[in-house]
Amino acid sequence: DLLSDTIHTVRGRVVVNAAGPWVDRVRELAMIRERGTRLIRTTKGIHCLLPRLTDQAVYLSAQDDRMIFMIPWRQWSLGGTTDTDFDGDPDRLRAEKAEVAYLLGELSRVFPDPRVDEANVIYTYAGVRPLTFETGKSASRVSRQHKVFAEAGGKFLSITGTKLTCFGSLAEEVGT
Repeated sequence: DLLSDTIHTVRGRVVVNAAGPWVDRVRELAMIRERGTRLIRTTKGIHCLLPRLTDQAVYLSAQDDRMIFMIPWRQWSLGGTTDTDFDGDPDRLRAEKAEVAYLLGELSRVFPDPRVDEANVIYTYAGVRPLTFETGKSASRVSRQHKVFAEAGGKFLSITGTKLTCFGSLAEEVGT
């Protein structure tokens, strides 16, 4: 307590593991293994910021049936996203040259504009999705629905498969 310079101990009845791509690492550190060692399947998505190409959001199916998009963002266009399995360190994430080439190639099918070119990429970024581990499905076919896994007698809850945009419905579910 910074006001009184006193240390207080606070104990919770439940731990909510909302660590995203680090969910399994947190479970490992807590020695939680009731549901095995793997709850999540991490997939990587990259985005590219390009000169303004459209004033409308455009969603399209890539040649490999992935969904990609181009949306206006400020004075630029944001193109995304790839969806590939990722087994690296989420702390060391970046868009790779081959991923950028794939995304630009797919976007250029709908936007045959010379500005859809690596030389015009203003910025790239990458993220990791903490999807629920499902065997036998491709990265882009794994469910994006959130799931809450209860372990340790319901005192340790791990959240998988969600995005920040779903926080409201997720918080309601975790609270029940």
